[in-house]
Amino acid sequence: MASLGPTQVQPGWNVCTADGEELGTVKEVSDSVVRIKKRGLLGGTISVAPGDIASAEPDHVALARTREKLDAASRWMDLSRRN
Repeated sequence: MASLGPTQVQPGWNVCTADGEELGTVKEVSDSVVRIKKRGLLGGTISVAPGDIASAEPDHVALARTREKLDAASRWMDLSRRN
């Protein structure tokens, strides 16, 4: 099956990190951001750039970052917004 481009990603598709961890599902897609609803009771939402997508196939998106890198970037963004 051929890999799809980031602009072809659809809401509801499953998302996993570069290290294979299931992260959540695609919530929203635009030209500049892909919003992902994280799994779990306190999951929340994370935003990534389309360039962070390593590969996409129908119903599945693999990111180019590990969970650790995504969490670190998210914490940095939260801190930068406070200043």
